[in-house]
Amino acid sequence: MLLQATGGGLGAVALEGNQDLSNSEHVLTAGLSSQVFTLFVFMVLCVEFGLRVRRRKNKLGEEAALSQEPHLVAVRSSKWFIGFLFAVGLATVLIFWRCCFRVAELNQGFLGPVTFRQDLFVGFEGVLMILAVAVLAIFHPALCMGVAMN
Repeated sequence: MLLQATGGGLGAVALEGNQDLSNSEHVLTAGLSSQVFTLFVFMVLCVEFGLRVRRRKNKLGEEAALSQEPHLVAVRSSKWFIGFLFAVGLATVLIFWRCCFRVAELNQGFLGPVTFRQDLFVGFEGVLMILAVAVLAIFHPALCMGVAMN
């Protein structure tokens, strides 16, 4: 995020002085690319964690593999918790998709052809973020975790 902020600041200064914007474009693209990379690593680690939990549960059985505290068992078995896991996964993929679009957009510069495509901007910026916020608002942790939040 610091790279993105720096790129935005460089771009604002360059615009005021009627200077070349290529440096700010490169810094912004590097910032967004690093965000895409770290989000991708996060998604891979989440999948790995989920697979390890599933393997452990299959190998040892649910009682030995997972905590059997009554409130945690109740949360894990609720449909709201399953919905929450789905919502977090969906929101992560939507945000990743949006970031990839922004990298492609900025890779062509501030005046690239994708920058002026309103349909792409609305679809890959507005719609994706509205969906991500909506699923996380519906499946908010305070609603889905119930007694485990206490």
